[in-house]
Amino acid sequence: MVTPAIRLAGLRDLDQIMVLEKEAFPHGWSAESWAEEIRDHYVAVAGDGLGVIAMSEVAGTAELLRVIISSGARGNGLGRVLVRQGLEWAEHFGATKVFLEVSADNCAAIRLYESSGFSPVSRRTDYYGPGDDAVVYCRVIQPLAPVTPPEPGSASQADVPTTVSKEETCPNR
Repeated sequence: MVTPAIRLAGLRDLDQIMVLEKEAFPHGWSAESWAEEIRDHYVAVAGDGLGVIAMSEVAGTAELLRVIISSGARGNGLGRVLVRQGLEWAEHFGATKVFLEVSADNCAAIRLYESSGFSPVSRRTDYYGPGDDAVVYCRVIQPLAPVTPPEPGSASQADVPTTVSKEETCPNR
């Protein structure tokens, strides 16, 4: 698969984003919520309705809010490309950590996030509804460009407590 062009989303992309949202999350975000994300945070789209990523950043911490790939484009690495793009955006804006939450049952997304350097840090019981737990993941951003070494005692990936083992989520990955 040739990687489609990835660009910042605008309100003109809202209809295509909503098609992706409804396909992936039947009770997901509203068009108003997406419009707010487009205005206030980082939202990028891939191709013509193939995928979308939404991220936010506050005080050096970024959150990966959504990665959605259309059902016809899944399994070709587009999700990985969007996650990498989001990590680059977060680094550019000074984030040192990126957090996300994902349903413990979403094995494809968990594989993507773990292969992108995220590690599980906690579990939120019934977060998405009864019996549907969220697993919180974190990735410490390793700068792409040379930087001053961190101060002694600063956080590193090893400092992030892992309270959820990979075996607790999607044991067959």
